[in-house]
Amino acid sequence: MNLFESEMLNKLYFEPFVNQRILAETTGCSVGAVNKALRQLTEAGYLDGQMQLTQKGRQEVRGKMPKSAIILAAGFGMRMVPINTSTPKALLEVNGEPLIERTIRQLHEAGVTNITVVVGFMKEQFEYLIDEYGVDSVCLLELVVGLEDEFGIVIEDGDFSVKNFESVDAIAEFVSQRLA
Repeated sequence: MNLFESEMLNKLYFEPFVNQRILAETTGCSVGAVNKALRQLTEAGYLDGQMQLTQKGRQEVRGKMPKSAIILAAGFGMRMVPINTSTPKALLEVNGEPLIERTIRQLHEAGVTNITVVVGFMKEQFEYLIDEYGVDSVCLLELVVGLEDEFGIVIEDGDFSVKNFESVDAIAEFVSQRLA
């Protein structure tokens, strides 16, 4: 199965098939490319004659769905001052709902239940999430102790800064490895 066929299968998992033209419009591909992908998926047993996912198709999509997530919520959020001096950025409310709760709810709706929240600033305010949403919580400072030289981490007065991470992806990979 190629990438386009996989994307098509995912699309059909979440939205019922109407016709090729609508599928082409929503995927940004030509009707010919959509027809070819549908034919290949049907021949491989992922779709039935009505373009509905078969058991094999549903298993394929479910097997590739993420099962765990890491939410990085440890920062102070300097750009948010003064509105976040008493509340961490992730707990600020939008339409009456804390941002982190909305993220956790959306992850649960997508079938992701193994969620770790990496906390730092005002970490104690996040503790309710463990009981209320069944998430794990880990303090970022505990993750980085002992890695000062390897990653250029500077720890000072219970706070730290990182000098060598090139992207958020690098931080997420680092956290994943430390939690494993």
